[in-house]
Amino acid sequence: MEMALRCDANSIEVDALQCCGDDLIHAVVAIGVGRPSPAIVLEPKHDDVLESTEKTRELQLKVLQRITPFHRRRYKHERIEDVNLIFVVPQRSLPRTDTKGNIRRSKVEGQFKQKLDEMFK
Repeated sequence: MEMALRCDANSIEVDALQCCGDDLIHAVVAIGVGRPSPAIVLEPKHDDVLESTEKTRELQLKVLQRITPFHRRRYKHERIEDVNLIFVVPQRSLPRTDTKGNIRRSKVEGQFKQKLDEMFK
């Protein structure tokens, strides 16, 4: 993943799954090409968190709280320090490859381009 400075997107994803995969996150992808900071898009373990903005915000805060120790050790341009950089989408809604089912980062990047543009104005 290329950003304003290089960022190890895979490490961000692996850490998020290690910290939150058991109870909060079903799948996650890090995005943010050319941005001052990465963002993550996640599919929650349970879709009921999408029923209200309160539940969604609570999930975002829990995820941010758990990933913060990892991000404190990273360079400034590699950190996710704002709850607004965590996007929550329904399970199985992220675009995947046909063969192995891996999440297609470039497609997700395109889907969230407008939101990222607005955030980093």
